Amino acid sequence: YVAGESLTDYKGSTQKLSLGEALIGADCLERGTGREQAAIIISKWRKDKGLEKPSVSSYAVRTGFKNLGGERSRRLTEGTGSRDPDSAWASSRLVQMQQLDAQFVAGDEAGGSR
Repeated sequence: YVAGESLTDYKGSTQKLSLGEALIGADCLERGTGREQAAIIISKWRKDKGLEKPSVSSYAVRTGFKNLGGERSRRLTEGTGSRDPDSAWASSRLVQMQQLDAQFVAGDEAGGSR
């Protein structure tokens, strides 16, 4: 929704992007904006220009970026938690489990039941 109005085109027709619109979408994607948000930004720009069918899909943004020769890559993740044995989480979890294991052993020696 932009200014309280839906930008969805209910007729199901796909809008292709002009070069300028594809460049706007590419700029959004390179800044880290997702395809959905880029589609909303382009749709608002088209609506402000007074175009008859302002709505643009995220697929149109993807295709426009691809047609410009944009390069895609997966976002690299950092090792954290259980995937990184040297992390603070892994160290504290090890101590916690060693403590729990010691409590189970102490309980067995005292004749307690689990």
